[in-house]
Amino acid sequence: MNAVNALVPFVMSSVVLAAPPLLDPHDGASSLGRAVASNELAEPLAATEAQLMRGAARVPQSRVLPIVFALFEHPWSLPEVASALAQSARTPRLAQTPGAVAAMALGAPGATPPSAEGAGRATITSSMQAIYALDYFLRGGDRLVREAMAPAVGIEPGPGNQEKRGDGGAEAAPILAAREALAADALKLLAIAERTPMPEGDDIALALRVGEAAWKVDWTAMARAAAHANFEHTIECDWEAAEVAELPAELAGAVDGTILEVSYLDPVGWAIVGGPGANRYDMSRIVAVFDPAGDDLYEWPIDVVGSRAIIDIAGNDRYISKGAVGPGGALLGYGFLRDVAGNDYYEGVTLTSGAAMFGVGTLIDDAGDDIHVSRAFAQGAGFFGVGVLVDGAGSDRYEARVLCQGVGAPHGVGLLADRAGNDLYLVHGAPSAYNTPATFKGFSQGVGYGVRRDLAGGVGLLVDDEGSDRYESGEFSQGGGYFFGLGVLADKSGRDLYRGDRYAQGFAAHQAFGALLDDEGNDRYWSRTAAGQGAAWDESVAMLIDRAGDDDYRADGLSQGAAAQQAIGVLVDLDGRDVFEGLGMSVQGAGGSNDYRFAECSCFSLGVLLKREGTARYSSGRESGTVTYSADIVTASPARSSAYGLLIDETLPARDHSPAP
Repeated sequence: MNAVNALVPFVMSSVVLAAPPLLDPHDGASSLGRAVASNELAEPLAATEAQLMRGAARVPQSRVLPIVFALFEHPWSLPEVASALAQSARTPRLAQTPGAVAAMALGAPGATPPSAEGAGRATITSSMQAIYALDYFLRGGDRLVREAMAPAVGIEPGPGNQEKRGDGGAEAAPILAAREALAADALKLLAIAERTPMPEGDDIALALRVGEAAWKVDWTAMARAAAHANFEHTIECDWEAAEVAELPAELAGAVDGTILEVSYLDPVGWAIVGGPGANRYDMSRIVAVFDPAGDDLYEWPIDVVGSRAIIDIAGNDRYISKGAVGPGGALLGYGFLRDVAGNDYYEGVTLTSGAAMFGVGTLIDDAGDDIHVSRAFAQGAGFFGVGVLVDGAGSDRYEARVLCQGVGAPHGVGLLADRAGNDLYLVHGAPSAYNTPATFKGFSQGVGYGVRRDLAGGVGLLVDDEGSDRYESGEFSQGGGYFFGLGVLADKSGRDLYRGDRYAQGFAAHQAFGALLDDEGNDRYWSRTAAGQGAAWDESVAMLIDRAGDDDYRADGLSQGAAAQQAIGVLVDLDGRDVFEGLGMSVQGAGGSNDYRFAECSCFSLGVLLKREGTARYSSGRESGTVTYSADIVTASPARSSAYGLLIDETLPARDHSPAP
């Protein structure tokens, strides 16, 4: 309990962690501990755990999020840590969620917690008070992000060195040049990371150059910027009776439709209060919009650097971006979008639908059946920043190509939280990382993603509370970590379908951590090719934990509680009538090859499948109510040995789960 508390101090005020822990191989009173002891695995497991710590040193500790580094020290705390992170996103009021995620952002070096106070509140009774609401979000968030970014662009923070931006050229030329250069490099790195997690040649130099700027960022200020969204507004205004305003000449063509107020928010830009009818807004020329009603169109026709804020109260709205930044996104800035009602459509390329690079991007959609279409680094994605997408109600469709839907890229925090509805999460279109036919690369749906060899991953989180949902993606998806990342997919209820490919459904690879948590419902898990359903590779830890329901698991090799290359992979099913179908080698509590680092440590991996109550059928022929130990130690070539594995079934074969008459 104390170890877990140390791992997640920023969520402990609102989360009661399970005691005793779900998994403790060192506790002789638990079934896992007994199996480890009786099969003389205590020393081999200790050697593997020590190798995990050696893996933690493969990049400087200062560049690894502390929550990830701490998991190397306490790998069996992953279920509690993942649950705590998911619970931090399950706050009762929508506007509090960005503050909870800001707390997650404390993993950045030197950050301290933002205020734990609840959301502020104000009443809007006029068009001018709507401007004041925009001013709070836009200038307040922009100021905090600029404070955070100041060391990275050559500004000494302090009251005498407040930079002034720019449409009028008030910003000092060297600072402006530094911002423009960093923005250009950031977009190049975004494109590289979208293409591959392993850059080569000049791309490595670019990644390191952008990384050097990131290490200078004031992450405490960035966390405060993420918490800045904790503010609610009550609307008490007769918009039909409000006086109509005129658009300034310099904004000609930037707005179609009636406006009620216009104001210049120095030094950021123009803010507009729209009328209750249909409007069109050019968000490359306007920095903030408050719109009370109507089916509106918001456009980002070009790349936008800096801060934007939108509050839309009602209407079936369309948000369309053709540049690198879109609705609820930010590049070197603060992006905030709150849409209260309507069936809305969000479309963008990158940094859209709650995403940011060197900044904070927040999108909160309270209600409606919404559609999000993106290419990459979107739908709750943070890259050297914090990205948050929260949907309150409705059956929604999230569609993307790669690296979307709760992605924590290097030194970033990404969250997609959906409160209710039967939702579709679909990721497809990017070529397979392994050139596998009819297969896509995903890196999506609750993934912590690092860029090898120096940009350690962040924290990615996808949380869905209610509804029967469908998750479809390709390789590296659905609760996983890659290169010092931590990814969690947490689904609270409903009959869900998970479909993924190589590395899916609770996976981790290359010094990382991943977990898929499903609390209840009769679910189906389908993982193709290899390494799925609680599968870990190369000094990593991965877990799939299903707490209740009659579930169907289908996977190929190295799956269903499997690990290779000095790793730990676990599948836990706590109750229900379940079927486990695994094809190929190393399935259902098994180890795989360990030749990567055997010369360094002479140690193996551990795969565990733990079935606690209910009934189970295993394709491997293993029996209910037993413990099956497996280890194929090849004397002639121990590095190629598939060791170790445990299938622990605590059920009784004759147990009847039929409902009482």
